Amino acid sequence: PHAQPIETILFDGFDISEPSALELPDALLRSIRTAVAGGEAEASDVDDRIADVRSKVPAEHQEQFDELLSEARLLLRIGSVLAARGDTAVALERHREARLALEAELARQPATTGLRLDLAQALVAEGDDVWELGDVPGAATRYRVALAVAKQARAADPVSTPAMRQVGVVEQRLGD
Repeated sequence: PHAQPIETILFDGFDISEPSALELPDALLRSIRTAVAGGEAEASDVDDRIADVRSKVPAEHQEQFDELLSEARLLLRIGSVLAARGDTAVALERHREARLALEAELARQPATTGLRLDLAQALVAEGDDVWELGDVPGAATRYRVALAVAKQARAADPVSTPAMRQVGVVEQRLGD
């Protein structure tokens, strides 16, 4: 089997703007220690944040909330895989579906940093697809909306590293 250099392994998804293993030494060490110890990985606070938002959803709508959030995240990942494989037009459709689902969820629920960041990521992915298809002005429009959403997330949670990072990712896209 081919051994990939550790610095090129992406930790989350297929987007090259996401951090690589070399950029996340704490996560890399934690993963190695967990594997050596044979234990479970430490949980992040994402599940706690989602549970907090879910608790604010009326009981009769919680199942729908769970389904829509899962569907949006799945569509976003499927789109990323398709884009990596060169199926840009189909990837654009999946990313657009993810964006629409997230926008619908944000319209129904209190906006949280996590949901805003998911929406910003979907907008960036959609912008990347449009860019690949040759529509640079269309991509820039999506990036500007993503930047506004990411800045809202950062304003709502100023110490959120993912929010700060997402603002930087979108600013980098606009700089290109």
